[in-house]
Amino acid sequence: MSSKRHYFFAFVFLFASLFFAASCVHKNTNDTRTPAAAAKAQASKPTLLIGNIPGAYIAKDKTKFYLASVEISPSRIITAVTPLASAAAAQQLAEQQKASKTVILLAKPGKGAAAADYDAIYPGLLNLHNHTKQNVLPTWPQAQGQFQNRFEWRDWGVYKKSVSQNMNPWITYGPAMNCAAFRWSNLQNLINGTTYLQGPSSCINGFGIYKVEDPGAYVSAKAGVQAPTDLVYPLEMTYVWQVLKPDIDKGMSYEEALLKDIKKHCAGAEINSLTPDIVNKTAGVKILSNKKLLETSCTKDTANIHPKFIRYVYFIHKTVAGKKEYINSANHSAIIAHMAEGRRLDPYNQTEYQMIKLLGLNKPHVNFIHGVGLRGTGLNKNDKNDDYVDMAKNNMGLIWSPYSNLLLYGQTLDIEAAHAAGVNIAIGSDWVPTGTKSVLEEIKLAAAYVDQTKTRDGKKKLNSIFNDEYLYKMMTENGAKAINHWTNSAGEAGVGRIAVGSMGTVIAVAIKNANPYTNLVRHATEREVNLVVLDGAPLYGNVNYLEQAGITASQYEIFSNEIGIDNKQTADQLVESLPKPDLANLKPAPEDEESEETTESAASEGSFLGQLAQSISGRSREYVRRDTCRFEIPKAFVTPNTKVTEKNIESFARYGIDLDKVSDIQLLLAASSMSQSLNRLSPKGDPAFAMTYFPNLYTCSDANDKHAHRYKRYVTSNGNDELAQNLVPATRAGRRAIKGFPKTAEKLATDYGLTFEVK
Repeated sequence: MSSKRHYFFAFVFLFASLFFAASCVHKNTNDTRTPAAAAKAQASKPTLLIGNIPGAYIAKDKTKFYLASVEISPSRIITAVTPLASAAAAQQLAEQQKASKTVILLAKPGKGAAAADYDAIYPGLLNLHNHTKQNVLPTWPQAQGQFQNRFEWRDWGVYKKSVSQNMNPWITYGPAMNCAAFRWSNLQNLINGTTYLQGPSSCINGFGIYKVEDPGAYVSAKAGVQAPTDLVYPLEMTYVWQVLKPDIDKGMSYEEALLKDIKKHCAGAEINSLTPDIVNKTAGVKILSNKKLLETSCTKDTANIHPKFIRYVYFIHKTVAGKKEYINSANHSAIIAHMAEGRRLDPYNQTEYQMIKLLGLNKPHVNFIHGVGLRGTGLNKNDKNDDYVDMAKNNMGLIWSPYSNLLLYGQTLDIEAAHAAGVNIAIGSDWVPTGTKSVLEEIKLAAAYVDQTKTRDGKKKLNSIFNDEYLYKMMTENGAKAINHWTNSAGEAGVGRIAVGSMGTVIAVAIKNANPYTNLVRHATEREVNLVVLDGAPLYGNVNYLEQAGITASQYEIFSNEIGIDNKQTADQLVESLPKPDLANLKPAPEDEESEETTESAASEGSFLGQLAQSISGRSREYVRRDTCRFEIPKAFVTPNTKVTEKNIESFARYGIDLDKVSDIQLLLAASSMSQSLNRLSPKGDPAFAMTYFPNLYTCSDANDKHAHRYKRYVTSNGNDELAQNLVPATRAGRRAIKGFPKTAEKLATDYGLTFEVK
C-alpha cells in the first residue's frame, strides 16, 4: 500500500501543552513490573527450549520434524541446537538443566512421553510491509479490484470516507492515541508468530515484538533498515522524466544530468561550487535544499525552466541523495519502499522502476513493495528492458502483498517472472483495510493463489514452482536476506532461521501436518501459535509455557474475551454516552508534506482526552464478546512496564487506563473509533460510513468477523471466489464508470507523455 497520508483534523483547543511532568501523573505504587527492555538485560540464565525442529535446521530430512533443544544465551544469541534421541532424552535433559537454565518443555501439561507430544520450534516470522496506525479499521468493502494504480483510490472520495474519516480526528487526540494504535498492530502480528514488523513509528520500545527498522532489534553493527513510504514521487518526478532522462539515457549519471540543468538555470558562487561528487553530500544538499537561494539564483532561461524544477531540487532531491548515500555506505542494512503498485499494464505504473534506474537507486539491498507494474518475463538475462533481470543482477528484492493487490487491482506481482530472473521474494501483509493481519494470514491467501494460477505456458500451476517450502521462506529466510540480516558472523547475528549464532527469537507452533513447511504455511493460525520468544525471553503464549519460565499470573494478562462493538445500535449507544469535542474548533491539519502537524495534547485534567479517558475507564465489561476461539490452554501476554521509557502513555495512566495492558488498549481504540471519528461527529463526515464494528484481535474470536470471511474466500484454490467475480470485464468497467470515480490514472499517463488505456 502506498503512502496513507490522511489529512487529519486537529482539535486546536486541546493543544495547550504536550504532557504533564512526571510529578503530575498518578503512580501505581503496587506496580512491581520491570520494564521489558530492562528485564531482558537482567536475564542471567540461558533459555532452553525443547521441542520439534524442522529437519532443515539440523542437517536432516527437511520434510520432517525431529526432537531437539535450542539454547539461547543471555546475550540474545542461539548458542546450541542439539538433536535429541527420544522424548525420554528430552525429559532427562530438562531435569539436568533446570537448575542452571530456564527450561521450557513445549508439550501440554501431562504430556511429553513421546516426540509427537511436542510443539514445533520455528524462527520468528518477518513481516516486511505494514501500515500500522490504520490496522484498527475493518477491511474496506468498496475495494473490489477496480483500480488502475494506487493514486486512484487515494483520490476517491469513498476511500476517504471509509478510511480517512474513520481515523480522523480520533487518532490525533494525542501521542497516547497513536501509541495505542501502534501497539494494537504489534499485538495483531505477535499472536500470529511475527517477531519483526515493519511500520510502527513509535511507542513499541519494550512492548511486544520488534520493529524491523530498529537497529536494536539485531546484534549487529549495521545501520537501521530504512523504510520510506515512497522513493518515486509522480508529480515532481515529471522533471526527471522530461528533463534529466534524455541526458541519462546518453550516458550521464543522475548527478551529472541534474547539475547540468541546475547550472543552465542558476548562477552564483554557491551554485558554481557544486560538482557531481558533492551533489549528494551534506554540503551539496544544504545548498540545493535552500529554497530561497534557488528562487533568487535560478533566473536564467526561465522560458525553458521546468515547472517542477525548483520544487524537485529543493525538496525531492534531498530524499534521493540521502538514500543513495545510505545505500552506498559501508554499514547499510537495507531500504524498503513502495514501487509500481497497481495494474501490470498501467502506463504510469510501468515507469516507476525506470525512474529508479534513472535515479541510480537500483542497488543491492534496495527492496520494493508490490512491484506489480514491473516489465519483463525474467527469462532473457540480456534484455536491458526487463526490470526483473535488472533487479536480480543488482541483488535487489521484492516484497509481495498479494491480498492487497488483488483486492484493489485484481492483479498482483508476477512472481513467476521474479523467480525466473532470480529476484529474492519476501512477503508483507500490508494493512488491514485492504490486507491481512499478519504474514501467517497472508501466506494462506498466497498459497490459494499459487494453487489456482497457471504458469505462463499454461501447463502447470504456480504451486509447481512456489511450493510450501518456497512460501515458508518468504516469511523467514527471504525476508532476512532482504533486510541484510541473514548472515551470522563476528558481531552479526542473523534472523529468519534456527542456527547457532542467529538471534534467539523463535516461536512454538502446534503440529497439524508432518511436513514442517506445510504445517506453518497451510495449517498454523493464531490458534496454533503457542509461544513467542524474543531474544530468549518468553513474551506471549500458552500459560503453562510462561509459567515454566518462572512467569507468574501477576505478570501476565490472559487473552480471553475481547471488547465487542458489533452493531450500529451498540455503537450509537456508546457515542451518546461519551463526551464530544467542540466541533466549532475543528480545522484541517496542514496538507503540505513540508509542514508539521499541529502539536498534539495530553490527556490532562479537564481536557477532552481526560474526559474521554474517565468516561471509558472500567467499562470493558459492557462490551465483552463471547469467546469463540476456545483455546484448550489459555494464551497470555507478559505485561511489560514501559511507563519509564514511553512517556506518551503516562497521560492516560492517571485515569486508570494502562496502555501496557491489552484490554485497556482495546477498550480505548474501540471506543474512540466507534464514537470519535468525523463520520460520527462532524457535518464534514458521512454517518453512513461510520464504523459500527471493531475488528477482533483474534480472527477466530468472532464467527461474524467480516475480515476473516472475506480474506479466506477472496482467493480459493478452485477459482470460485470473489476475485473471479471482480475480474468480470463488464463488472470492473461498471465500477470504474460510476459518478465521482477519479481520473487520476489517466492524468498521470498524460503527465508522462503516455497513452492511457484500461487493461
